[in-house]
Amino acid sequence: MTGMTTVNAIGLSGLRTAQAGMTSTANNVAGAAVDGFHRRQIHPLIASPTSDPLIQGGAVMIDAVVRGYSALATEQYFANHSKLLQASTMAKSSGVVDKMLVDEAAALTKVLNGFFSAAADVSADPASVTVRTAFATTSRETADRIRSLAEVIQETRNQAYLDMDRVVQEANEKSEALARVNMLIQGSSAFGKPTPSADLLDERDRLASQLADLVGAKAYVSDKGQAVLRFDGLTLVDGVQSFKLTVDKVDGIPTGVVSLTRSDLGDQTAFGAARGGEDVLGQFGGLARYADGAYNWLKKLDQLAERIVSLTSPPEGETWTTKPDAQGVSTEVRSMFEIGTKLDGQKALSLKSLLDRADKLPWATSVVSSAPPHQAMFVKLADQRTPVLQAWASWATDVASDMSNWRAEEASFTAVDKALNDQLQQVSGVDLDEEATNLLRFQQLYQANSSVMQAAMKMFDVLIGMSR
Repeated sequence: MTGMTTVNAIGLSGLRTAQAGMTSTANNVAGAAVDGFHRRQIHPLIASPTSDPLIQGGAVMIDAVVRGYSALATEQYFANHSKLLQASTMAKSSGVVDKMLVDEAAALTKVLNGFFSAAADVSADPASVTVRTAFATTSRETADRIRSLAEVIQETRNQAYLDMDRVVQEANEKSEALARVNMLIQGSSAFGKPTPSADLLDERDRLASQLADLVGAKAYVSDKGQAVLRFDGLTLVDGVQSFKLTVDKVDGIPTGVVSLTRSDLGDQTAFGAARGGEDVLGQFGGLARYADGAYNWLKKLDQLAERIVSLTSPPEGETWTTKPDAQGVSTEVRSMFEIGTKLDGQKALSLKSLLDRADKLPWATSVVSSAPPHQAMFVKLADQRTPVLQAWASWATDVASDMSNWRAEEASFTAVDKALNDQLQQVSGVDLDEEATNLLRFQQLYQANSSVMQAAMKMFDVLIGMSR
């Protein structure tokens, strides 16, 4: 009778194991399309091995349902993916400027050539109203084109700063959510559970991954299973406590600096500050690097604007005047171009031509009304075509080099990302073909144990009948 009871117990435990396996397989199939889902695996354990020599094995119980998880593979994937997000953010932010460099209608090569050709025409025939009008027109086109290019760069830079604010706000929401998940993980251990539920751990890793993508935060797992996140040396999430990132602003305009505060202590209580750049990854780091790169582009474009102003201004101790009007009055020409501001990264934004009419062009180097048109000023200007075009080509090359490096970084991290993701999927990914095989295996296990229990029941019925 004892042996029959043991057979019945083994069959019942087998049914429970099969049911747990089919449930786990169903969860895997349902979670295959969910971002951050880790494959579930049942961990069976022989609970009470039988001592009957005629019966092999014993009752089996499910010790735990564990996730397919590798801390090393996950950490490597998070770190590389945050680098990929940094590089792709820079490449995406520079897309508009990249198009302007290859678009002749927006670049400067054509308009600068036209400007210096017009200067050469004036030097050849300084009294011609037609060529002087053409020079005035090309001077306005040159100033407008440089200013337009600078405005586009400045606009993308401002947009990067605004996106930093959005990224930080989203990161704060994720930090608070991760702190709540840490609280649930802490609560689950309070009830004597050996490990938190797989769903809680999935949500913890999912939020940690999103924070790594947003601000490049590095995640660590404590002995209690809680996530600890650090951002450029600053603690962003520590157990059930989350900190708040705030983008510092000047005159209402976001900067690349963030401060770390705690809401419950007042946002004025700062725990540290960090600035995006090479060491800060994720979208925030990419936006900060692009903003810094765009600022450097503007400073170099300032140099080109200043060069054009200096070339079209009278030399030290010399005076330029316009052609005398009908009353014989001439006007002093201080420069053909002007810069409205002296701030770095702002000069090209305020460059403009002063030659709105042909009669405002320099005519002579003295105020004598009978002075003939002076050619030397335009001869000198025309001779500067090659150096100025080389300066423009150098600027364009530097900008293209920066963008090429960013795209190269993106391509490199993309290749590594694919390799690490494949490695991670081998550990935690769901293979539908494998799950279909497992489902069939657990069905067969269920049917086999059902047959065992049916046979035990028939034996029990026979014994009862024999005892009457």
